[in-house]
Amino acid sequence: MVDSSPSPQKRVDDENRLFDSVVSAFRSLSNNGHVENWNQPGYVHELDVFLTFESLRAHLPRLIGYCNDSIALRLYNVLSMGQMMKRIYLPQFMFLVHPLIFGNWIEKNYFAFRMLDGDDDGIISAVDLSDLIKNVLEKCPSSGHGDHQTKLCTCAMYEEIMGLYEMNLGDNIKVENQKLRKHIDFATYLQETGITMSCLVMQLQSILLHKYVVETEKEGAKNARAERLRRNLLLTAQQAKPGGRGFPGDLDELDSQGSHHH
Repeated sequence: MVDSSPSPQKRVDDENRLFDSVVSAFRSLSNNGHVENWNQPGYVHELDVFLTFESLRAHLPRLIGYCNDSIALRLYNVLSMGQMMKRIYLPQFMFLVHPLIFGNWIEKNYFAFRMLDGDDDGIISAVDLSDLIKNVLEKCPSSGHGDHQTKLCTCAMYEEIMGLYEMNLGDNIKVENQKLRKHIDFATYLQETGITMSCLVMQLQSILLHKYVVETEKEGAKNARAERLRRNLLLTAQQAKPGGRGFPGDLDELDSQGSHHH
C-alpha cells in the first residue's frame, strides 16, 4: 500500500508558506510594514512592524471589499484585548489569530463572537447589533425610500447579523428576569443561532491565507504542467520504440519505471 502522506520536508515547507502568508497579511494591515522585500527602500523588519486602529481603518476595506470604522474598531479591540492607542506587534498578532487557522469550530466562532460583542461585556446585545446594522449594513442594496425601504441584500454578513438581531428581539432567548434586556451569550450563540461558522471567520481567514492559497495554486499548476510534460515524454518514448507504437501497456510500464526514479 502506497503511503500518500506528505513527506516531513513538504510539511515543513507548507508550514513555512503558511507562516509567510500570515506575516504578509499582518504587513498589509500594518502602519509601517508594506515593503516586504528586505532589499527595497522603506523595508522594516517584521518584528518592528506594528498595526494600529488607524492602520486597520485604512487597509481593511481594501482586503475584504467592504468595511468601515465599526468593523475595524471591533477587530482592533479583539487584537489589542480592549486597550486603545496600543501598537500590536507580530508576536501578539500571531498568537491572537492562531485560532482562526488552527482552532476548532468553537475557538474560531469565539473570535467572531468577540467581534460581534462590540462593548466587550460578554454578550451580544441589541445595542451591539444595532451598531452593525447602522454602520455596516447601510450599504447593502435596497429598494424604496425612507420608512418604506426594503433591503435586498442576501450576503452572508447581512443574513447573519439580521438573524441575530431578530433572535435578540424574539421570545426564544431565555432570561431570568423579564425586566432584563434579552441578550445572546456565547453558549446561546453556539447552540441556538444555527451558525456553524461565522462569515467573519471566513472573511478573516481569506485575508490571512491569501498568499498561502495563491502560492499553493501556483505550485499545483506547476506540478500539473510538469506531469503533463512527463507523460508526453513517456508517450514520445513509447512511439519511438522499434516496431512502432508498441503494446498498449508499455506506457504504464514506462510510467512505473519513471516513478521509481523520483
